[in-house]
Order: sequence, then C-alpha cells, then structure tokens
Amino acid sequence: MLSCWMLILTLACHAWICASSPGFLASGLTNSSEGVARAAFLDQLEELLGKGRRISTESRLNSITETLRATFVAMPKTAHGRLSAASARYAMHRLFVQRHGWHVKGVAPTGGSWSPASAALGFSEHLSPRIQDLLGEQFSGNDFDLDELALLGATIEALIHSEAVGRLYATYRLLEMDPEVPVSEEKAVDAVYMCLTAYLTGNNISRLSREALRSTCKLVEEQFPQWVNTKTLIQETQRQVAPTLQVLEFSDVELILELVSEKMGHRVDEGACQDIEDRLVALQDSIGSGRVRLSDFYSSHLEGEHFEFNERPEYLRQLGVLDESDPSAPRIMIPNYLTMAGNCFNVSSYYDLCCIDLCEDLMDALERHIKAPQASPSEIVTILNSTESAYVPVGRTLSESLMKKLSEVAEAHSGQV
Repeated sequence: MLSCWMLILTLACHAWICASSPGFLASGLTNSSEGVARAAFLDQLEELLGKGRRISTESRLNSITETLRATFVAMPKTAHGRLSAASARYAMHRLFVQRHGWHVKGVAPTGGSWSPASAALGFSEHLSPRIQDLLGEQFSGNDFDLDELALLGATIEALIHSEAVGRLYATYRLLEMDPEVPVSEEKAVDAVYMCLTAYLTGNNISRLSREALRSTCKLVEEQFPQWVNTKTLIQETQRQVAPTLQVLEFSDVELILELVSEKMGHRVDEGACQDIEDRLVALQDSIGSGRVRLSDFYSSHLEGEHFEFNERPEYLRQLGVLDESDPSAPRIMIPNYLTMAGNCFNVSSYYDLCCIDLCEDLMDALERHIKAPQASPSEIVTILNSTESAYVPVGRTLSESLMKKLSEVAEAHSGQV
C-alpha cells in the first residue's frame, strides 16, 4: 500500500514534471502501563540531556501530534490500527520536512525500501551508545501509534537542540565569552553565525583557533554566497526573541540558535534551492517539461554560466536524475536533481538541509482531503485539479498515460488506489 502512495505522489507532481504541553503526561496515559513507561523514558532522557530538554520535549508533543495527524490518518494501518515501521518512517520523514525542512539522518530516504535499518525508525544508528539503548528500548517495535510517533519526533528534536547548545558553549569558549555574562546583540549574532558556519564545513569548533574560525566563515561565504543570508535570519530572530534588550543572556542566545535552526531548512530551500531551480528552468528543453537536455546541462558548465552543473552521467543515473526514455537524448529531471544528496548542506550530525520536494504541498492536500489510506481515481484527480502548486495553477491536467496508470492500479484494488 505504501507503494500506491508513491504512485499518487508521482501523479501529484505530474503537472510540473510533464507539463503539547507538559500536561500531556498528566492525561489518562499516565494511569496506564504505557503512560508509566513513557514517564520513565522521559526521566531517563532528563538524566542524559538535562531538565531543560525534558521540558522542551513535553512542550512539543501537542504541535507535533497535530502535524503528524493528517499523514497518520491517511496511511494504511495494521490490524491494530497502527502504522508499520516502514509507514511510520515515511510519516516521520514528512514531519521534519514539513516543520523545519530537515532531512533527518537514518529517517530520510536514501533509495530503496522505507523499512528502517535500526531502532527508532533508523535514527538510533547516529546516536551515542547510551542514547541508542534508551531509544532502542522505547522505540524498537514493529508498529507505532500516533502518540508513539509524536514522542519519538519530540525526542529527536530535543536531541538535535541539545547538540546545538553544546556547540554554542564551545563557540563561547573559543571567543572567550563567559556564558554567565550577558553579551551585546552584535556579539550574540556573531556567535550564532560562527557556530552554524563551523559545522557546515565539518570542523570541530573546539579544535579551531579564533583566526581559523573567521577564515572558515570567509571561505564559506565565498563558496556559498547564499549562506551569508543566514546572518540576516539570525538578526531577524534576535529581534523576535528580544526586541527591547540591548544585552542578551546565554539563554536568550540559546533560544535564537534553536529558532534559527528550525527556520533554516525552509530559508535554504527558498534561497539556494530556488536559485538552482531557476537556472535549470531557464535551460529546460520546452516550457513546462521539467527536463533539461544533458548536452545543454554540460554546455552551461563549459561556457562558465553554471560552474556546478558538472556531475557525471553515471552519478546522475544512480540517483535517478536521468530520463533515458530516449537513449540518444538523455535529459535531467529537474525535481529529481534538486532533491539529490549533492545539493544538501550538512549542518548537524543528526540532519541535513536539502531542497524540499516540489510535491510536498500536493501530498499535504491529498492527505488532508482524503483522510484515508485509499481513494477513487476521480477523488484524487479532483483534489489535484483544484490544488495550486508552485508552478501549476488550479486546473492542472494529467496526461492520458498517467490517468491510465491510475485506473490500472484502481482496477487491481477494487476501484481504489
């Protein structure tokens, strides 16, 4: 059934390609063995990450549950009304893309099956042994209900933010700033910017000198001109967090870093990814085709117009970027090129910032309207026709061949997809 949803996703993209609160644990769950187990899990999480991370985890549960709900309702269920591990991993990936534009390592797809390779839907393989054991014990099942998914999602966010705070402390030490002493707005913005930039280059900030860190920031700005917009985002967030303060406590700077980390995914998509997309669209072989002839792709690189368009055909083929339906004239599929791993920024040991799939908004619309694991072809087409996307206005028309594929799937499943 998960593969059927992949077909719907393909159909949704056709027009572009072819044309919470702390009170949670005070609910009835605390009276059940399940609620007691969750409370014990959060106690252990607090021991490992600190009291602030437990409070943060609990405070996120309501909003994460609501974000997950539409996907959870729309996915096929087990006999017990739960999601299989493969379906749960897909739902968890969608959660982080929707909320923050994060591609969480182990959870985000890497090709092939959605079945997770390790506990906690694949996330645990990137953790320390102690946290691996904790998450493995709590999230090692073969199926998941909505509350379990929300708890896992909140835990992952808590771990990500805990890592960021640790890097911020290291940045303060390097810059000889005392976390106990308030700092100016300018110093706060610089600290957050340097903290984020150092990790982008794969550097351990604790091993850098101040001069090396500043040189690293300059190099990043030269190689990735869009990155400098990160400082603008930090300044905007600082004004949001502390609009009237002239000096900021460490807790204020920590909150700025946390919020910037949550916003960066969508900002990168709107900046760097939009820039790549616009240049590819200008090269496409016909308006609305969503494809660029491989020869034109390489010519733009050789002529100095686009220095980065130089990936080898074998690499593009392996990642599913090449359309070779006409072997004599292979073409780049623009959506596939945008979402390939080579366009991602590695900003955390837990997640990357990648271009967001152009079909996400359409898939959201299908899930919100259908609210079930299956629907008739006419229902699906009606929703897609009435949904606007980034490049296609309301009234999209699906090709005859895709309509035929949709009907063939329905015929094999009692008229439903």
